[in-house]
Amino acid sequence: MGIGRATSKSDYRISINRMNRQAVNTIAVLIGGALVAWTFVLPVTAAKTPARTSPNVHRPTDVRQATTTTTTPTPPTTTPLPGDCQAFTDLNAAVGWPAAELDQARRIMFIESRCDNSQHNPNDPSGGSYGQFQVNGYWCVPNRYWPIGWLQEKQILETCDQLFDAETNARAALAIFNHSRWRAWGIRP
Repeated sequence: MGIGRATSKSDYRISINRMNRQAVNTIAVLIGGALVAWTFVLPVTAAKTPARTSPNVHRPTDVRQATTTTTTPTPPTTTPLPGDCQAFTDLNAAVGWPAAELDQARRIMFIESRCDNSQHNPNDPSGGSYGQFQVNGYWCVPNRYWPIGWLQEKQILETCDQLFDAETNARAALAIFNHSRWRAWGIRP
């Protein structure tokens, strides 16, 4: 009688017991193998720590230990790196976005530009859309209602090209948000 060829209830029980024993043995071998591997890993990592020796004992010098690496600190930037949505969110908080809206603002920036203030979509109407929030040119071009432009009237910027500056874009988006909530980005309440 082999596994899977049982003919009576007792044969099935014997067959199942045999399979259970095989499974337990397999698991034990796997665990045992892991423990054996672990015992070999520990001595290797312990061997990496230098042993204390007396000053009179000559030890060969490892060239890698004698080499020093000098790193130049990167200067802090005021503009977050493209794609760093958290840094843009921190900037939004710094310019006055309500804390309750920061998550939604992050989602909008990610959808609109992948959190990249250098993005420009020239195909949008009214001169295209600019920066991380993709602020539409409608808000900064002169029109019959706002002879110098809506964002210019609010004294946020002088030209649409200033929307490529991350902080200016965040301030402009906040002003637009305060004016029309998320409707300007096509989100209806």
